[in-house]
Amino acid sequence: MIDSSYTAQGHFDQNGQAVINVCIPDERSSREYTTELFNLSKNTATGVINVVFCHFRNQSPHALQHNSFDYEMRFAADKLQSAPYAVSFDSIKEESLFIFFHNNDFNSADRDLYFSEIENIYDVVKKRGNQSQDGLFNLTTHATQNDPRKVGMSLITKGQ
Repeated sequence: MIDSSYTAQGHFDQNGQAVINVCIPDERSSREYTTELFNLSKNTATGVINVVFCHFRNQSPHALQHNSFDYEMRFAADKLQSAPYAVSFDSIKEESLFIFFHNNDFNSADRDLYFSEIENIYDVVKKRGNQSQDGLFNLTTHATQNDPRKVGMSLITKGQ
């Protein structure tokens, strides 16, 4: 069985309202998890790729292993924090790349690194489907090596 930990499923509507279920356990107690959501949408040679980047923290330095989509997130795309280099989220597009990054030690260099790889990530997910793997590691980040640094990459489609 393929490990789907950190991947997501869900949809967004024509108004940019999203309902996303991530393959991690639901919170056992309030504030066990911390998430920061960013618009990393990017204008490319083939058009805009909608991207939502979720930085996730919890109280453990270990990666999660899970097999069902128990953690629900609801948000409005127009309320996301927007990276200064990102373009507006295009609610007309039929799909969005959702990047779920689990790392307890995080700064904007991680987000910048993922933004620089958007086209490659999008192509891999389009060709091979939703997937999770070890996070990109770059020495310019301040993240420690013993943090989880796991990432789920998923395409989320527009619902009816």
